[in-house]
Amino acid sequence: MPWGHRLLSRRLTNISTAASTRQKEGDLAGAIADYTNAIEINPQDADAYNNRGNVRKRQGDLVGAVKDFDAAIAAEPESPSAYVNRGVVKKVRGDIDDAIPHRKIPRLTSSVILTAPLSIGAVHSI
Repeated sequence: MPWGHRLLSRRLTNISTAASTRQKEGDLAGAIADYTNAIEINPQDADAYNNRGNVRKRQGDLVGAVKDFDAAIAAEPESPSAYVNRGVVKKVRGDIDDAIPHRKIPRLTSSVILTAPLSIGAVHSI
């Protein structure tokens, strides 16, 4: 990996770590700012969109959360977590018909059963 890419990767990792720490400490506005910073650096960062969507969901910004989950899906269409998160938020909003994706959710790995949007728990391990 070229030097510039390593530096950028390290910077994004540091931003993501800071955002996660802020989220755990309850600084949701700070976490959103950090995830937004990561997205500005790499607009295809599906994890940053997904994580920011989860913070927005926690804040009660369900419209913003769905937009972030949609962006995560656009950036990484084969990752199931954004589909699950979007389905849960749509169910909470009362969009039952729209909560179930109209396309197949990518196959889940590591013994996980998808139950969303049938339950708020979303994903349960076996």
